[in-house]
Amino acid sequence: MCPSSCGNWPGLLDISPWAEAAFRHFLHHPYAQRLPRKFKINFSGCMTDCGQAMFNDIGVVAVSRPLPDGTTEAGFRVFIAGGLGANPHPAKALEEFTPREQLLATLEAVLRTFDHYGNRDNKLRARLKWLVDTMGIDELRERILKERKLLLASSSWPGGIPAVVQELGDAPAGVAAAISPTAVGTPVSLRLGPGDPYKRWEAANVVIGVTKGTVSAVAYARLGDVTSVQFRALAAVQRDLGASLRVTNRQNVVFRDLSAEQLPELYRRLETIGMAEPGAELARDVVGRFADERRAGEEFSRWLERAGGAKAVGSDLSDLDNWPSPEVRPDYYIDFDETGPYVAEVGMGECAGA
Repeated sequence: MCPSSCGNWPGLLDISPWAEAAFRHFLHHPYAQRLPRKFKINFSGCMTDCGQAMFNDIGVVAVSRPLPDGTTEAGFRVFIAGGLGANPHPAKALEEFTPREQLLATLEAVLRTFDHYGNRDNKLRARLKWLVDTMGIDELRERILKERKLLLASSSWPGGIPAVVQELGDAPAGVAAAISPTAVGTPVSLRLGPGDPYKRWEAANVVIGVTKGTVSAVAYARLGDVTSVQFRALAAVQRDLGASLRVTNRQNVVFRDLSAEQLPELYRRLETIGMAEPGAELARDVVGRFADERRAGEEFSRWLERAGGAKAVGSDLSDLDNWPSPEVRPDYYIDFDETGPYVAEVGMGECAGA
Protein backbone atom coordinates (compact mmCIF):
# COMPACT_ATOMS: atom_id res chain seq x y z
CA MET A 1 0.00 0.00 0.00
CA CYS A 2 1.26 3.42 -0.95
CA PRO A 3 -0.48 6.36 0.77
CA SER A 4 0.52 9.84 -0.34
CA SER A 5 -0.64 13.40 0.04
CA CYS A 6 -0.19 16.88 -1.42
CA GLY A 7 1.39 18.25 1.77
CA ASN A 8 0.14 21.23 3.75
CA TRP A 9 -0.62 23.67 0.95
CA PRO A 10 -3.61 25.95 1.62
CA GLY A 11 -6.98 24.21 1.44
CA LEU A 12 -10.11 23.22 3.32
CA LEU A 13 -8.27 20.86 5.67
CA ASP A 14 -4.70 20.03 6.51
CA ILE A 15 -4.77 16.47 5.21
CA SER A 16 -1.24 15.58 6.39
CA PRO A 17 -2.44 14.14 9.75
CA TRP A 18 -5.13 12.17 7.91
CA ALA A 19 -2.52 10.64 5.61
CA GLU A 20 -0.43 9.85 8.69
CA ALA A 21 -3.45 8.22 10.37
CA ALA A 22 -4.06 6.04 7.31
CA PHE A 23 -0.38 5.11 7.23
CA ARG A 24 -0.41 4.08 10.89
CA HIS A 25 -3.63 2.12 10.60
CA PHE A 26 -2.87 0.16 7.44
CA LEU A 27 0.90 -0.35 7.41
CA HIS A 28 0.83 -3.65 9.31
CA HIS A 29 -2.86 -4.32 8.84
CA PRO A 30 -3.53 -7.98 7.86
CA TYR A 31 -5.51 -6.92 4.80
CA ALA A 32 -2.72 -4.66 3.59
CA GLN A 33 -0.29 -7.60 3.52
CA ARG A 34 -2.33 -9.97 1.35
CA LEU A 35 -3.89 -7.82 -1.35
CA PRO A 36 -4.04 -9.03 -4.96
CA ARG A 37 -1.67 -6.23 -6.00
CA LYS A 38 -0.53 -2.75 -5.00
CA PHE A 39 -3.11 -0.33 -3.66
CA LYS A 40 -2.67 3.44 -3.72
CA ILE A 41 -4.41 5.92 -1.44
CA ASN A 42 -4.05 9.63 -2.18
CA PHE A 43 -5.06 12.64 -0.08
CA SER A 44 -5.69 16.07 -1.55
CA GLY A 45 -6.37 19.02 0.73
CA CYS A 46 -7.46 21.60 -1.84
CA MET A 47 -10.52 21.92 -4.05
CA THR A 48 -8.34 21.91 -7.18
CA ASP A 49 -7.17 18.36 -6.32
CA CYS A 50 -3.51 19.33 -6.09
CA GLY A 51 -2.64 15.80 -4.95
CA GLN A 52 -4.14 14.23 -8.10
CA ALA A 53 -6.48 12.00 -6.15
CA MET A 54 -8.35 10.97 -9.31
CA PHE A 55 -5.48 8.78 -10.50
CA ASN A 56 -5.49 6.32 -7.61
CA ASP A 57 -7.35 3.34 -6.18
CA ILE A 58 -8.70 5.68 -3.50
CA GLY A 59 -8.58 9.44 -3.79
CA VAL A 60 -9.59 11.50 -0.75
CA VAL A 61 -10.37 15.15 -1.44
CA ALA A 62 -11.20 17.66 1.31
CA VAL A 63 -14.61 19.28 0.74
CA SER A 64 -17.28 21.01 2.79
CA ARG A 65 -21.07 20.89 2.91
CA PRO A 66 -23.61 23.44 4.14
CA LEU A 67 -25.49 22.78 7.37
CA PRO A 68 -29.07 23.82 8.22
CA ASP A 69 -27.84 26.50 10.62
CA GLY A 70 -25.94 28.27 7.84
CA THR A 71 -22.48 27.02 8.82
CA THR A 72 -20.40 24.50 6.90
CA GLU A 73 -18.91 21.15 7.84
CA ALA A 74 -15.50 20.10 6.55
CA GLY A 75 -15.15 16.52 5.44
CA PHE A 76 -14.17 14.47 2.43
CA ARG A 77 -15.33 13.22 -0.92
CA VAL A 78 -13.87 9.77 -1.53
CA PHE A 79 -13.18 8.69 -5.10
CA ILE A 80 -12.49 5.07 -6.00
CA ALA A 81 -11.07 2.93 -8.80
CA GLY A 82 -9.02 5.53 -10.64
CA GLY A 83 -5.91 4.60 -12.60
CA LEU A 84 -3.70 5.44 -15.54
CA GLY A 85 -1.52 3.06 -17.57
CA ALA A 86 -2.51 1.48 -20.87
CA ASN A 87 -6.16 1.32 -19.73
CA PRO A 88 -6.90 4.55 -17.85
CA HIS A 89 -10.01 4.73 -15.69
CA PRO A 90 -11.42 7.95 -14.22
CA ALA A 91 -12.14 7.69 -10.51
CA LYS A 92 -15.77 7.58 -9.41
CA ALA A 93 -17.22 9.25 -6.33
CA LEU A 94 -18.20 6.74 -3.66
CA GLU A 95 -20.71 9.10 -2.05
CA GLU A 96 -21.43 12.80 -1.98
CA PHE A 97 -19.87 13.49 1.42
CA THR A 98 -17.94 11.40 3.93
CA PRO A 99 -17.78 12.85 7.48
CA ARG A 100 -14.38 13.04 9.12
CA GLU A 101 -15.26 10.43 11.75
CA GLN A 102 -16.14 7.90 9.01
CA LEU A 103 -13.09 8.33 6.79
CA LEU A 104 -10.82 5.54 8.07
CA ALA A 105 -13.76 3.11 8.20
CA THR A 106 -14.53 4.02 4.58
CA LEU A 107 -10.93 3.43 3.51
CA GLU A 108 -10.88 0.03 5.22
CA ALA A 109 -14.20 -0.92 3.63
CA VAL A 110 -12.76 -0.21 0.17
CA LEU A 111 -9.63 -2.16 1.02
CA ARG A 112 -11.62 -5.17 2.27
CA THR A 113 -13.83 -5.12 -0.83
CA PHE A 114 -10.75 -5.16 -3.07
CA ASP A 115 -9.34 -8.05 -1.06
CA HIS A 116 -12.58 -10.01 -1.41
CA TYR A 117 -13.19 -9.48 -5.13
CA GLY A 118 -9.87 -8.42 -6.66
CA ASN A 119 -8.44 -10.56 -9.48
CA ARG A 120 -5.78 -12.90 -8.07
CA ASP A 121 -5.38 -14.92 -11.28
CA ASN A 122 -4.26 -12.17 -13.65
CA LYS A 123 -1.87 -9.59 -12.20
CA LEU A 124 -2.49 -7.21 -15.10
CA ARG A 125 -6.13 -6.92 -14.04
CA ALA A 126 -5.49 -6.95 -10.30
CA ARG A 127 -6.31 -3.32 -9.57
CA LEU A 128 -9.47 -1.82 -8.14
CA LYS A 129 -10.29 -0.12 -11.45
CA TRP A 130 -10.98 -3.47 -13.09
CA LEU A 131 -13.76 -4.24 -10.62
CA VAL A 132 -15.71 -1.38 -12.20
CA ASP A 133 -15.55 -3.30 -15.49
CA THR A 134 -16.48 -6.68 -14.01
CA MET A 135 -19.29 -5.69 -11.63
CA GLY A 136 -20.13 -2.08 -12.51
CA ILE A 137 -19.70 1.02 -10.38
CA ASP A 138 -23.16 0.78 -8.78
CA GLU A 139 -22.60 -2.75 -7.46
CA LEU A 140 -19.04 -1.95 -6.37
CA ARG A 141 -20.28 1.12 -4.51
CA GLU A 142 -23.06 -0.91 -2.84
CA ARG A 143 -20.63 -3.60 -1.67
CA ILE A 144 -18.23 -1.05 -0.22
CA LEU A 145 -20.93 0.79 1.72
CA LYS A 146 -22.29 -2.54 2.98
CA GLU A 147 -18.79 -3.51 4.12
CA ARG A 148 -18.53 -0.23 6.02
CA LYS A 149 -21.76 -0.99 7.90
CA LEU A 150 -20.45 -4.43 8.86
CA LEU A 151 -17.26 -2.88 10.26
CA LEU A 152 -19.30 -1.51 13.17
CA ALA A 153 -19.25 -5.04 14.62
CA SER A 154 -15.48 -5.35 14.28
CA SER A 155 -13.37 -5.28 17.42
CA SER A 156 -10.91 -3.04 15.58
CA TRP A 157 -13.49 -0.71 14.02
CA PRO A 158 -11.48 2.33 12.83
CA GLY A 159 -14.26 4.89 13.24
CA GLY A 160 -14.02 8.24 14.94
CA ILE A 161 -11.37 10.94 14.69
CA PRO A 162 -7.93 9.24 14.74
CA ALA A 163 -5.67 10.04 17.68
CA VAL A 164 -2.97 11.62 15.51
CA VAL A 165 -5.53 13.99 13.96
CA GLN A 166 -6.79 14.97 17.41
CA GLU A 167 -3.21 15.56 18.51
CA LEU A 168 -2.03 17.60 15.53
CA GLY A 169 -5.30 19.13 14.38
CA ASP A 170 -6.43 19.39 10.79
CA ALA A 171 -7.30 23.06 10.41
CA PRO A 172 -5.99 24.44 7.11
CA ALA A 173 -2.73 26.34 7.12
CA GLY A 174 -4.38 29.36 5.50
CA VAL A 175 -3.59 31.29 2.35
CA ALA A 176 -0.80 33.85 2.41
CA ALA A 177 -1.98 37.46 2.27
CA ALA A 178 -0.28 38.06 -1.10
CA ILE A 179 -2.36 35.31 -2.75
CA SER A 180 -5.80 36.25 -3.99
CA PRO A 181 -8.40 33.72 -5.11
CA THR A 182 -9.10 33.46 -8.84
CA ALA A 183 -12.15 32.40 -10.72
CA VAL A 184 -12.49 28.73 -11.61
CA GLY A 185 -10.78 28.05 -14.91
CA THR A 186 -8.61 31.17 -14.80
CA PRO A 187 -4.94 30.23 -15.14
CA VAL A 188 -2.54 31.45 -12.46
CA SER A 189 0.88 32.41 -13.75
CA LEU A 190 4.09 33.28 -11.97
CA ARG A 191 6.70 35.26 -13.84
CA LEU A 192 10.20 35.23 -12.47
CA GLY A 193 11.96 38.41 -13.49
CA PRO A 194 15.49 39.56 -12.75
CA GLY A 195 16.50 40.46 -9.24
CA ASP A 196 18.12 39.16 -6.11
CA PRO A 197 18.39 35.32 -6.43
CA TYR A 198 17.29 34.70 -2.87
CA LYS A 199 14.25 36.97 -3.19
CA ARG A 200 13.24 35.23 -6.43
CA TRP A 201 13.56 31.84 -4.74
CA GLU A 202 11.62 33.00 -1.69
CA ALA A 203 8.80 34.40 -3.82
CA ALA A 204 8.46 31.28 -5.95
CA ASN A 205 9.43 28.34 -3.73
CA VAL A 206 8.26 29.28 -0.22
CA VAL A 207 4.69 28.78 1.02
CA ILE A 208 3.62 30.37 4.32
CA GLY A 209 0.27 29.57 5.92
CA VAL A 210 -0.98 32.67 7.71
CA THR A 211 -3.43 30.80 9.95
CA LYS A 212 -0.99 28.33 11.48
CA GLY A 213 2.20 30.16 10.61
CA THR A 214 3.53 27.11 8.76
CA VAL A 215 6.59 27.57 6.56
CA SER A 216 7.41 25.20 3.70
CA ALA A 217 10.01 25.49 0.93
CA VAL A 218 10.54 23.49 -2.25
CA ALA A 219 13.91 22.16 -3.39
CA TYR A 220 14.04 21.78 -7.16
CA ALA A 221 15.00 18.36 -8.52
CA ARG A 222 15.40 18.89 -12.25
CA LEU A 223 13.40 16.26 -14.19
CA GLY A 224 12.95 14.44 -10.90
CA ASP A 225 16.61 13.43 -10.79
CA VAL A 226 18.53 13.54 -7.51
CA THR A 227 22.10 12.32 -7.14
CA SER A 228 23.39 10.37 -4.17
CA VAL A 229 25.44 13.42 -3.14
CA GLN A 230 22.29 15.58 -3.20
CA PHE A 231 20.33 12.99 -1.23
CA ARG A 232 22.94 12.96 1.52
CA ALA A 233 23.01 16.76 1.59
CA LEU A 234 19.21 16.93 1.81
CA ALA A 235 19.25 14.47 4.70
CA ALA A 236 21.87 16.57 6.50
CA VAL A 237 19.80 19.73 6.02
CA GLN A 238 16.70 17.95 7.31
CA ARG A 239 18.52 16.85 10.45
CA ASP A 240 20.20 20.20 11.08
CA LEU A 241 17.01 22.24 10.64
CA GLY A 242 14.70 19.76 12.36
CA ALA A 243 12.39 19.84 9.34
CA SER A 244 10.24 17.13 7.81
CA LEU A 245 10.38 16.15 4.15
CA ARG A 246 7.83 15.34 1.46
CA VAL A 247 8.11 14.54 -2.24
CA THR A 248 5.67 16.42 -4.49
CA ASN A 249 3.78 14.95 -7.42
CA ARG A 250 6.14 16.91 -9.65
CA GLN A 251 9.06 15.04 -8.12
CA ASN A 252 10.50 17.88 -6.10
CA VAL A 253 11.39 17.83 -2.40
CA VAL A 254 9.49 19.94 0.15
CA PHE A 255 10.97 20.99 3.49
CA ARG A 256 8.17 21.48 6.01
CA ASP A 257 7.94 22.60 9.64
CA LEU A 258 10.46 25.37 9.06
CA SER A 259 10.72 28.81 10.62
CA ALA A 260 11.13 31.99 8.60
CA GLU A 261 14.55 32.50 10.18
CA GLN A 262 15.78 29.22 8.70
CA LEU A 263 15.01 30.12 5.08
CA PRO A 264 18.30 31.94 4.26
CA GLU A 265 20.32 29.00 5.58
CA LEU A 266 18.17 26.54 3.66
CA TYR A 267 18.58 28.54 0.46
CA ARG A 268 22.36 28.72 0.89
CA ARG A 269 22.66 24.98 1.32
CA LEU A 270 20.30 24.16 -1.53
CA GLU A 271 22.22 26.50 -3.80
CA THR A 272 25.43 24.64 -2.95
CA ILE A 273 23.99 21.39 -4.31
CA GLY A 274 22.19 22.94 -7.29
CA MET A 275 18.62 22.63 -5.95
CA ALA A 276 17.74 26.28 -5.30
CA GLU A 277 16.33 27.18 -8.70
CA PRO A 278 13.17 29.31 -8.32
CA GLY A 279 9.87 28.13 -9.69
CA ALA A 280 10.40 24.48 -8.74
CA GLU A 281 6.71 23.60 -8.89
CA LEU A 282 6.02 25.41 -12.16
CA ALA A 283 5.15 23.22 -15.13
CA ARG A 284 8.31 22.71 -17.15
CA ASP A 285 6.97 20.40 -19.82
CA VAL A 286 4.06 20.50 -22.26
CA VAL A 287 1.64 18.48 -20.02
CA GLY A 288 2.11 20.13 -16.34
CA ARG A 289 2.04 23.66 -18.65
CA PHE A 290 -1.23 22.68 -20.45
CA ALA A 291 -2.80 21.74 -17.10
CA ASP A 292 -1.84 25.08 -15.54
CA GLU A 293 -2.72 27.37 -18.45
CA ARG A 294 -5.82 25.79 -19.99
CA ARG A 295 -9.15 27.54 -19.67
CA ALA A 296 -12.23 25.71 -18.45
CA GLY A 297 -13.17 23.08 -21.03
CA GLU A 298 -10.38 24.13 -23.41
CA GLU A 299 -9.00 21.36 -25.63
CA PHE A 300 -5.28 20.81 -26.12
CA SER A 301 -5.28 21.97 -29.76
CA ARG A 302 -6.97 25.27 -28.86
CA TRP A 303 -4.55 25.87 -25.97
CA LEU A 304 -1.56 25.07 -28.22
CA GLU A 305 -2.73 27.64 -30.77
CA ARG A 306 -3.21 30.25 -28.04
CA ALA A 307 0.24 29.48 -26.58
CA GLY A 308 1.96 30.28 -29.87
CA GLY A 309 2.04 26.88 -31.53
CA ALA A 310 4.28 23.87 -31.17
CA LYS A 311 7.43 25.84 -32.00
CA ALA A 312 6.88 28.32 -29.18
CA VAL A 313 6.03 25.60 -26.67
CA GLY A 314 8.93 23.44 -27.85
CA SER A 315 11.41 26.23 -27.21
CA ASP A 316 10.89 25.68 -23.48
CA LEU A 317 12.19 22.13 -23.93
CA SER A 318 15.21 22.91 -26.10
CA ASP A 319 17.62 21.75 -23.42
CA LEU A 320 16.27 18.21 -23.89
CA ASP A 321 16.83 18.11 -27.66
CA ASN A 322 20.28 16.57 -27.49
CA TRP A 323 20.89 13.43 -25.46
CA PRO A 324 24.52 12.33 -25.39
CA SER A 325 25.49 8.97 -26.83
CA PRO A 326 27.01 6.29 -24.58
CA GLU A 327 30.39 6.98 -26.18
CA VAL A 328 30.28 10.69 -25.34
CA ARG A 329 28.74 10.43 -21.84
CA PRO A 330 28.91 6.83 -20.59
CA ASP A 331 27.99 8.03 -17.10
CA TYR A 332 24.46 8.78 -18.36
CA TYR A 333 23.97 5.04 -18.86
CA ILE A 334 25.05 3.74 -15.44
CA ASP A 335 22.67 3.23 -12.52
CA PHE A 336 23.51 4.65 -9.11
CA ASP A 337 25.97 2.46 -7.19
CA GLU A 338 26.75 0.44 -10.33
CA THR A 339 30.00 0.31 -12.29
CA GLY A 340 28.81 -1.15 -15.60
CA PRO A 341 26.26 -0.23 -18.27
CA TYR A 342 22.57 -0.20 -17.40
CA VAL A 343 20.82 -3.57 -17.74
CA ALA A 344 17.03 -3.94 -17.46
CA GLU A 345 16.17 -6.55 -14.84
CA VAL A 346 12.62 -7.24 -13.72
CA GLY A 347 12.07 -8.89 -10.35
CA MET A 348 9.04 -10.06 -8.42
CA GLY A 349 7.14 -8.03 -5.87
CA GLU A 350 5.32 -4.74 -5.62
CA CYS A 351 5.08 -2.54 -2.51
CA ALA A 352 3.96 -4.78 0.36
CA GLY A 353 3.68 -7.76 -2.00
CA ALA A 354 7.46 -8.24 -2.15
